[in-house]
Amino acid sequence: MQIRLMKWIDGTLGRVLVLLASLWQHVSDRLEWPKGHAFETRGHAGHQNARPRSILVIKFFGLGSIQLSTPCLAALREQWPTASIQFLTFAQNAPLVRLLTPVDDVWTVRTDNLFHFGVDTIAVVKRLHANRPDLVLDLEFFSRYSTLLAWLSKAPVRVGYAGASLRGGLLRTMEAPWRQALLTHTTRLPLDVHCVDSYLQMLDTLSIKGRSTLLAPKPGPAARAHVTQLLEGCPEGGPLTVVNVNAGEKSLLRRWPPERFVELADGLASHGVAIAFVGASDEQGYVTEIWKQLDEATRRRAFHLAGGLTIEQLVALTERADLFVSNDSGPLHVAAAIGRPTISFFGPETPERFGPRGPQHVIFYQQYPCSPCVAPDSVSPPCPHDQRCLKAIPVHAVLAAALRLLQRERPYFPFEETGTWAG
Repeated sequence: MQIRLMKWIDGTLGRVLVLLASLWQHVSDRLEWPKGHAFETRGHAGHQNARPRSILVIKFFGLGSIQLSTPCLAALREQWPTASIQFLTFAQNAPLVRLLTPVDDVWTVRTDNLFHFGVDTIAVVKRLHANRPDLVLDLEFFSRYSTLLAWLSKAPVRVGYAGASLRGGLLRTMEAPWRQALLTHTTRLPLDVHCVDSYLQMLDTLSIKGRSTLLAPKPGPAARAHVTQLLEGCPEGGPLTVVNVNAGEKSLLRRWPPERFVELADGLASHGVAIAFVGASDEQGYVTEIWKQLDEATRRRAFHLAGGLTIEQLVALTERADLFVSNDSGPLHVAAAIGRPTISFFGPETPERFGPRGPQHVIFYQQYPCSPCVAPDSVSPPCPHDQRCLKAIPVHAVLAAALRLLQRERPYFPFEETGTWAG
């Protein structure tokens, strides 16, 4: 099922269901119907003496967003070390979530077709009623679907976003009065701080403080052994750079032009660098077209691994990388969490909110007035400026930064000359 269709369902049917559920909740509150077992009561913030037995975290959209939520997961585990933490997500994200140590169990919803989506949603609701959590944390920014599931859990504490703020002002309402009726603790989504900090800000409603350090996913020995075997197939060796030319179905506009990746790969190979091209199975054709344009000498130093790796194997490969070059995407944030130096390309989205942070990360961002143009609650519209923000990023500057990072040197370029952003 396409992301565009899912967004449409959430924006139409979801809007109606949230309204009806809010009215029902309002009536039940006025009649003071019983709300089930109590970890906390409605309207009271979390406190250190609270001890939830079961916590459900909901995050459906974005592999990278899930990775950026790991400081929030770590804070929950540190606050309540004996609690059981379940994570509800779309099925395609589950392999990554299972590699995150704070998570005890993963609940999934399939999105390959409407029938599976409906069946799995019903199964999740039944599971929520059978295993009612004490605390639900809805990390989705604008999803009505996740809010409804949080409400249907009947958890006494349900935390989520209701409204968004920019420099202290209300930017969008997100049906805030209605969503607030379905949640017990709400906060506005801050659109002018990093995504990691916005997740941690949600925990402020429970009086929990966390650190912004990302947790690295931990692949198993079989995945690491498989990657070792793959890398033995490169006879010419050299430092390894993993290259991700994709950006996922939700935002194809985030891709640096393919011919730029070809030129960059040829330049890296001419300096003795080995290259591994990665991508999901549905991105294999796009990577293949880039592969065909590479010099023959580059292909002797390169691996075409798109469509051939599981998420766990991709994590294991990233552990072996000396450098990770990527568009703004989920694998980029995984690489940053693992501690690999990265080079990334931003434009439709801003690195101020989603860029890797730290001195080993170089972000190319031209900061045009039209950027960012990606709305977090919708699929990206066609670009009226022919992706000028990404096309303006020069290959020579990227190659220079890559070679310096491979030599373990921190690149420095004046922003006015190359559009780099401090990591």
